[in-house]
Amino acid sequence: MNNALGHPLRLGRTPDRALALAIRIFDRLMHGYAGSVALRLWDDQLHAPTDQPSTFTLVVRDPVVLRRLVLDRNPVQLADAYFQGVLDFEGDIY
Repeated sequence: MNNALGHPLRLGRTPDRALALAIRIFDRLMHGYAGSVALRLWDDQLHAPTDQPSTFTLVVRDPVVLRRLVLDRNPVQLADAYFQGVLDFEGDIY
């Protein structure tokens, strides 16, 4: 399996485990958030933690980027991932 940039994935995990880990990270980051947001992963799986319609969806097209953003909370990396098209937002984020 390749990431969104065409490079082989090197997560040390099976794809199913990487998906489960991404969902767990997302749930922890969104804990306590009053709004309703969904997560779409690189395999097109949609995760919506609540029954409410989502205001916006965070789209992560590369698991490596998600890991990098969590481990090194750098806004420049966030912007870079967005401009490279491996991270996107669908809907109204405001």
